[in-house]
This record gives sequence, structure tokens and C-alpha cells, in this order.
Amino acid sequence: MVQTKTGWRKGGSDKEGQMVPYIFGQKSLFHKGIKIIVRQGEDYGELIVHPQRAKESKITRVELLDANYKPIPKGKKLSYKDTIIARAYCVEMFEMNIAFTLWEDDAQGEGHNPTVNALNKINPVPVLSRVNERGMAEAVFRLPFYTMAVMIANARTASGDKSEGPTHEYYVTADVVSKHIQKASPNINVVNPTHNPEPPRKREVPKKQTPSPTKPKIPPAPEKSKPKPDGSSAKFPVTTGGKKSDDPQGKILSAEFVDNNGNRIHSSKVGATVRIKIIAKEMKDKKVKVKIWEEDNIKWTNDMIFEKDCILIGDNNYINSVQLTKQMFDKANDGGSDSARQDYFIEVIHHDTSVTSAVMPVSVDAEPTKVESGRSATMVKEPKLESKNCGGKYCIDKNSAPSELIREINIRLAGFGGNVPTDKFTDRTERMIKQFQRDYMKVPETGKLCGNVLKAIDDFQQKYIIDFDDVKCPCGKCKGFGNDKFPEQKQNSKIAELKRKYEYPGIHRSLIWALRAAMFYTTVIEKDLKYSVKCIFSGYRCWINNDIHNRSSTNHMGKALDLHFNKNGKRTQVSKDIEEIRQKIFVKYLGNQVRWNETNKFSLEPGVAAYKGEFIASTWIHYGVRQFELKYLADKYFVKNINQVNGERIVTLANKIHPNTCSCMGGGEVKQINSLAIISKKKNNGFTIEDAEDALKIINARYGKEMAKTIEKIYRWETGHFKSGQYVNCGSPGMEAFGEAPSYGWNSEVYTKYPEYIPVGLWERYENKGKSGQGGNKQITDRAKKYIMFPSVEAGMSYIAEFILRYDGNVGRWHSKDLTIQKNYIKDINTTIPKISNNF
Repeated sequence: MVQTKTGWRKGGSDKEGQMVPYIFGQKSLFHKGIKIIVRQGEDYGELIVHPQRAKESKITRVELLDANYKPIPKGKKLSYKDTIIARAYCVEMFEMNIAFTLWEDDAQGEGHNPTVNALNKINPVPVLSRVNERGMAEAVFRLPFYTMAVMIANARTASGDKSEGPTHEYYVTADVVSKHIQKASPNINVVNPTHNPEPPRKREVPKKQTPSPTKPKIPPAPEKSKPKPDGSSAKFPVTTGGKKSDDPQGKILSAEFVDNNGNRIHSSKVGATVRIKIIAKEMKDKKVKVKIWEEDNIKWTNDMIFEKDCILIGDNNYINSVQLTKQMFDKANDGGSDSARQDYFIEVIHHDTSVTSAVMPVSVDAEPTKVESGRSATMVKEPKLESKNCGGKYCIDKNSAPSELIREINIRLAGFGGNVPTDKFTDRTERMIKQFQRDYMKVPETGKLCGNVLKAIDDFQQKYIIDFDDVKCPCGKCKGFGNDKFPEQKQNSKIAELKRKYEYPGIHRSLIWALRAAMFYTTVIEKDLKYSVKCIFSGYRCWINNDIHNRSSTNHMGKALDLHFNKNGKRTQVSKDIEEIRQKIFVKYLGNQVRWNETNKFSLEPGVAAYKGEFIASTWIHYGVRQFELKYLADKYFVKNINQVNGERIVTLANKIHPNTCSCMGGGEVKQINSLAIISKKKNNGFTIEDAEDALKIINARYGKEMAKTIEKIYRWETGHFKSGQYVNCGSPGMEAFGEAPSYGWNSEVYTKYPEYIPVGLWERYENKGKSGQGGNKQITDRAKKYIMFPSVEAGMSYIAEFILRYDGNVGRWHSKDLTIQKNYIKDINTTIPKISNNF
């Protein structure tokens, strides 16, 4: 409880235990008193604390966190693709600037050794951060950004070491130079990507000599340790930010608890009987070990409560009649919350490789999953068709002559490993069909085109539906796909595709079919990642659109799409989430490449810049066909409506060319029911005051309450309390563009620090009068102004906060360079009340 002018109010969350910690940070000084209330049964006690200022300023510790703001456990190995967040805990240092530096450690032991590590500084310019009212300052180190880090780390070794070994040790120092205050973090380990372990040396025995026998040592009996899941197994953490890791060999695709109808069970009760469903590939007649573990989310320990060996019979496998007994529940009961609720997960081990399922909570009194009666996905069966097998006689394969049917296959299955719209049956075509058979159809992989594959392709098209209007150019001055500008550059091989100005007559068909594959993989194969396609954010952009937004790129003239994604049903703008989608969906399954190195492959914009000024897509997925050969970028592949995308039903087209192929069902029909997925139409409702409230909470947490109040006053004054067109459309109080994308002439340092804040375009309007003629900036009336559009209100507010910090807290500098106008501006904004921030 904290004491305010009106009395006591709750000031934090409850804690349980015999001994619990309380840390009195800088924020505690804002309260007259702090009351700690203790209850145990009917016993009750109080402790009232009156916070006092410390005698001296100091940094008590520096903590290292991962990208999810979770402490990095000691000994955990990180990758050079990871992000490290350094958090300094300070006393009596409110609003002081802390300088953070990342070091590679070649000294013995932990702690900062400025002599030994003098040349091991990773960031030559310290990252500055201001201490907030809670006594914390944070700095973000994105390891991919520091391209010289590996070289610096390998340049020198610790005393007595021959090499850096398999890992590099890093730590962060936090300094207040003006007060000679410094604190170093503990070390963390980052995997050395250049390390080649030396083979073990064998002791040579001289010839004609026999080593003297040694008395065998009898080792002491080891302590019986508690069994643990395989250390190399993939985990599905119970936490919201948890990620699914695949079976390294790609054999076990998933393992989950299901009911008798095959529906996944998300919770159950003690005494219930469940089934374990295991989906595998190429594992028929292979032996696996299946274990059920209870996961303790407080102690982060695991209790094995079930173990069974079984032989897999095919791709879909079930272990029936697994009863979650009271004995299992009691075995895993470590006290605390385990006595009421437990979380279980499955581990499947084969050849010393394991994969684990998602965690399923089990409690004493949970409601069992209800199975709906009637027409459900598990109860309705497709009518059985007569199955015929031509024995390969009529199937289309690599020996078949080129045809338009093959070209259609190469377009419609382009998202299953990647392909170009050729009329030839190539090795890529065969691999693509095999992937479609394995993942979508769940039938044996033949790599041949038969009737069952054709029918499944039509099924695939009908299940994955998009709103084609979102593909069209939004400029309002063309018909959706440009005005046929620069026709003289069409199919001109002397012009690089990157520089080609030609407005293609539509969107490339392969892009839409690949999008359907992305929908399938996110909602079916990788459904445990919890992602789904939210909308097509940007499709075609003509030259008029480019002029409006100060752009000169041509990728979006029919050759690329930008996609937004949901996580757990809500749009994610977390760079780590988007990178996971990029790698685990688009690279792994769709066969995309990051950047534009190889020809005839879909290309992705990277999420992290490799050099200063490189365009990146940190909060969305950008993929395109720019690297296709010119012959595969002919006008005939670009379309203007969804009917042209879909084309004729593939079975109908095949009947005209290869009628016997359509009747062959030798491989069997689709063995699984793939769920329907629809991409909703992009909504442009604009930013609201709720967006401002969410953003101000982040500003408060990152920069402190005073900064949040200042930002809110700026927004309220300049946007009419979050109602102006600039705010609704741009998420900012109005930042005029005076340069080209992506920074539009403004300082771009904030986008290096927070790439998810990169602007998404420009919004054009005539300027309002504002304070023109009343001590403010003069109104521009002879032209419309172009204002920067941010992806979120958080981005706009964070940019202003960083701007104010860059000018040493001079709020007026945000509005003008003129000192008189600055004073008037500060006076004006201080007349507004920051109603949201006052409640923090």
C-alpha cells in the first residue's frame, strides 16, 4: 500500500511465501509512506516504511535480459542473431543519463577489466539512456547490428587460452561519467559461429612397449538424479512469448492431447482418459519413446509422470486410453499452485532426438472439453470416390512434354518450396509436388501429377480466401494497377529489374498463390506458433502513389506484397515475431530467400539492416518476384482480379489435356481436413485515444512519468486532444517530410534503435492555421504538406521522446529553432492537462 494525500491505496501486486523481496527504488520517494501488510490465516501484521533519500548516487547492479525482457539465465548460450537488453538499477539518479557499453571479455573471472579488455569494446559510441522514476535505465543491443563483433571477439584470447572456444563471453558496463560511477553486468555466453572444435588427441604408445596395467578405479555410486526432458528436445513453453522448436531431423511434426474424435484438448481433469496424437513423416514401423511431463512454472522443473515405448504405424498415430490418474497428479505435486493445477506436455524421442508438444494445463476441477453434436469438422466425411490407380501410366512427371497444365501447377503450388511459371516439369516441380503431398494432402510422396493432386489443388484454392481489393493501388487516381507508364521499358533486358520503371498491368499471380501457402502453413502446420495473416497491407503502388509518398522504388508495381500478421488473434509488431515468421514460414516452407541474391526465387526484405540505409521490413513481411527471369515477368502473368488469379479449375483444365490423369487416384486423397482461412479486408479506421493510452504506458515505463506527461501535452495541444487528421492518419502531432523514404529527412538514429518504428508512408493535407500570427510558426497556404505516417502511436511518441533527449530536454526545440517561439510553445502546451499520464 502507498500513502497519498487522500489516504492509502494499493501500490503493487501481492506476493506469497515465507520470505519475499521488496525493492525500494527511486519511485518510492514519491510516496509519503509505504505499508506492507502480512496475512497468514487469521494472523495480521503491518510494517510502515517512510522512504528516505540515499546519501550517495550509485548503480546497484546491471541485469541482462533477452528480447522478451526476461533475465538471461547464467550459462545460457545466445546467438549472434539475438538481442540483449541491459537494465541498470540506480539509486538517487533520477533523470541522469547512463552510458551503456557492450564488451567481449578476455579477462580472468567476471567484472570489468579496462586494461585487458581495452580493445574489446563492441559499440564505439555508448548507448545513452535516462534513469526513469523507478530508478531504471535500459539499453538495447541488437547483435546482428554489430557486424564486427565476431572479428573483435576472435582477435584476442584470454590469458592461457589457445582460442576463443565455442562461445564468446560478453558483459555490459553502465557509466555515469560526470560522477565517476560504473557498474558491470555478469557475463553471458554467445555461441562463436567460427569455432571449429579440435578432435581429441590420442595418446600414442611407443612400439615394443606395453603400458603397465593400472588398477581400475571404482567410481562412487552416483546420486540418483531426478529425470529431465532431453536437453536437445524442442520446447513449447507455457509462457505467452514461448516459441515452438522443430524436431531437428524433421521426423516428428507434432504431438498433442486429443479426445476420441481427434479434437485437440486444451485442458482436462484428474481421472480423465485422453489420447495422444503424434504426426510424423517417414517414421513408419519406427520405435519411439513417449513421455508425459509436468512443468512447474515457478521452480522451472519437470516431473515425468508417464512413459511408454511404441511403434509408429504411419504419418498419423494415436496412443489410446491414457488416463490422467490421481497418482500422476500427486507425483507431480511439489506444493504451491501444483496442488490445484498442473501443466503437462508430451515428449517424443527417436534416435536420441526429441520433440515436445504444447503444454496442456490439468487441474482438479477443470471442465472437460465439450464435443459439439451435429456437423463438425471431425464428424462430416467427404463422400468416398471410386479410387483408381493407373500405375503411373497417365501420371505427369519429368518425362512429360511441356504444357500449360504444368505451367499452372508451377504457379498454383509456387508457395510449396518456390517455383517460377515455366511450362516444363523440372526438379523443382517434383520437389514442390512432394511437399504439397506431404504437408497438405498427407499422402505418400510421389512427386507426380495425378488426379488426387489436381483435386487437392482445387480444394487448396477454395479454402484460402483473400480480399483482392487490398492488392490494388490506393492512390485513387489510377484504376488500381497504374496507368501503363514507361511502356518502352517493358521486357528490355538492358534495364535491371530494380531500376525498371514500367508499371506492370496487375499483380503477379504467383504472389497470391504463395500467399495462400503462407496462410496454410501458419494456420495448419505451424499453428502452435499462434500466427495468422492479418491483411495485405500494401500491394500495387503506381508512380502517382510513389510521388505522394516521396518514393522511387518499383518493387510494388505488381511484383511484391507487404503483409501484416496476427499473433494470438492480435496484430504483432514485435520484430522477433516477424523474423520468426520470415524464417519458419517463408524461408523454410515457401522457399524464399532473404534479399535478392539468386535468380528465379521469391525474395524477402530483411528484418535487420546489413548496412546503413538498407531498406528493411521489421514489423511486416515483404516478399516479391523481382528476381524472376524477364520471361517469367511477361504481362500475361500479371492480373487485375481474383478470377484471373484463380484461373480455370485445374481439374477442368486437365480434362482438356490429360483426361486419364484426372481419374488416377493412386496416391490416395487428402488425408487431413485443412481448416478454412480468410484474410480480412484491411481496415483504415485510424488511430484512437485508446492507442494513445497504450503508447503513453510504454513511454512512462521507458522514459518516466515526466516525459509521458510532456508527450501527452504535446499531442493534446497539437492534435485537438487526439482528434486531428494528422493524429488519426499518422499517429503523430504532425511531422512534415522534407526528404526521401524511409526517414523522410529526419534523424534516423531512432530507427536503428527501434526498427519497428520506421515510417510506412506519407499523408498529404493543407496545414491548419494553428498559432500562426500569435507567436507560433507561420502557416503555409500555397501548397499541401506531406506528413510522415507512423506504424503506431507508440512509434510517433517514442520519436518525439528521443528527439527531446537528443536536445537535452529542450521541449520547445521540437516546435521551432527560434528561442522566442520555443518559449511561447512551452507556455502553450503547459496549459493542457495530461489526464492519462497523471494517473500513472
